[in-house]
Amino acid sequence: MSSSENFFKRNEKVIMVVLLALIAPTFAFTGIIAAVMGQDDPVVTTVFGEELTRSRITNAQTQMYELRRHREGLAQIGAFALQGQFQHFYQVSRDDAIEFIMWQHEADRLGIRASDEAVANEVRNLGKMLIVHHQMGKNGQVYNPTNPEERTALAQRISETRWTKAAYVAALTDPKFGKTTPKIFERQLRDGLTVGMVKQMAYNAATVAEKDIWERFCTENELRKFDILTAPTSSFEQEARESLTDDEKQAAYQKYQFKYRLNNRLQFEVAKRSFDSVKATQEEIAQRYEEDKDTLYIKTRSPNIAETPHTYFTLAERGEAVAHDVRQDKLRKLMTDFLTDATSQRDQLGAAFTLAGAIKPEEAHLFEVFTPDAIERGKEREADERIRNDPEFQTILSAFLDANVGDLSDDPIAVTDGVFVWRIVEKLPSEAAKYEDVIDKVVEDAVSDKRLELAKTKLGEWKTAIESDEAVTLETVAAEHGLKIVSPEPVNSRQFNLLKVDSKQIPGAASIVREGFQLAEAGTLTPPVSAFNKEEVYLARFAGRVDPTSEAFEQQRERLQRLVLNEKKVELLEAYTADVRARADRQDVVTRNSDEVAE
Repeated sequence: MSSSENFFKRNEKVIMVVLLALIAPTFAFTGIIAAVMGQDDPVVTTVFGEELTRSRITNAQTQMYELRRHREGLAQIGAFALQGQFQHFYQVSRDDAIEFIMWQHEADRLGIRASDEAVANEVRNLGKMLIVHHQMGKNGQVYNPTNPEERTALAQRISETRWTKAAYVAALTDPKFGKTTPKIFERQLRDGLTVGMVKQMAYNAATVAEKDIWERFCTENELRKFDILTAPTSSFEQEARESLTDDEKQAAYQKYQFKYRLNNRLQFEVAKRSFDSVKATQEEIAQRYEEDKDTLYIKTRSPNIAETPHTYFTLAERGEAVAHDVRQDKLRKLMTDFLTDATSQRDQLGAAFTLAGAIKPEEAHLFEVFTPDAIERGKEREADERIRNDPEFQTILSAFLDANVGDLSDDPIAVTDGVFVWRIVEKLPSEAAKYEDVIDKVVEDAVSDKRLELAKTKLGEWKTAIESDEAVTLETVAAEHGLKIVSPEPVNSRQFNLLKVDSKQIPGAASIVREGFQLAEAGTLTPPVSAFNKEEVYLARFAGRVDPTSEAFEQQRERLQRLVLNEKKVELLEAYTADVRARADRQDVVTRNSDEVAE
């Protein structure tokens, strides 16, 4: 035995006391930390009897968040950085994390665990994407995911990339990109795949019978026949006007504010001269006729002018039109000169300038100067008839923001009875119309609504009578009130545009079909429904159904099978989830900060 061994053996008790003295404070301090940590890491809830602390749930949130982010190949550098506006797509709520833990318990109960092979395949699939995104991020390449061509090019690049462990590890461990390790990432993948396998069991249990597919086909393609009684709301016009109250007018004013609103408008000053303010001499008229006769005044065009000349309208027949053209040209020139002088004065006088002031006193009797009502874009046709020129004002108003007070016409503008120029006097901002200024429109809208309300009420009374008295039918009501019943060709739930009478679509077709396909039994009535134009109200009777033929079934069978199968998968998963939740018996303990999400 060596001397050192003899030393430890002889002094064993002393050495043990010294070691205990050294490590006791450390254990004590650790215990204090654990106690403090326990206070700051309370139990939040229990799932399947397991107490879930805040840190346990936060770890699950982080795990799910990172898994989602890596599945999308999203970097945290350069063009791929997760910006704030995209964060919410990948955030994980506390409830989501608790559900994830719940599903892990269910997987353990069933003995399900993703295999090494499945994890390896997922590593290679996602790894190639991570490698490409990492390389692009390091190179500062910009990728626009909304561009189809860029998405296609990226997918092609990923498919052609060779997976190597070195590149895969580099992407994951880059602190500006992956910020994780292969071991942690693969554990996340395994947990995610495992939970997916458990949920997939519900999907795999879904089956579809031929009967299910046929029923869906019939539901989508079932034809229904309707008998439709139509009542015009105009029948209630007088009653609506006589019973209209001030409150109903005010209600219509509030309801239709958007119609009465005065949008951006321009106020003009106009200086106009009529064609009668200039004369056309006989010489000018004759000269103009000769200039224009081969373009404007041919009565019969000859197929071979060398053999047979054209025949023309005579000057006597077209003299008034020719004189009008001559006066218009002369007036255009005079108004162009006036506009040139007016522009010069405007530049000198500035805000003090007016068109009226630019007219020479001796010519004042030749002009009409006025300020028409302000013009609003979209309502050019409502402009003063003395300056009605829709294209001109559409152009001006479309550039409202660029228009300035004091601007003048670029050129004189010809209308049916003369030529005018304009000056912008004021730009009026958008504002609500005053009640008293639009009272006539308000009354008409209120009456229209009241007519519709009265008509629906009356048809509702008829519906009640038909349903409660066997002697009253849709036909007897129609006969009593002089109304018609029409029975269009059967339509399916999407064919309201084919609900026609005399080749014309019924204005309320969409409402009739929508309500009619909610009826379960033939012979029942829809509620009163109205046309979009408020001119008609209808009672429609579900007269009978026509099942579609099987000829079209085979064409839709594959699509319908997928649709029904997917719906059943969702139903089964929802039912399975509800069962797992019930068995998990979640019991929340701490509710504060319940909206925390992983970032």
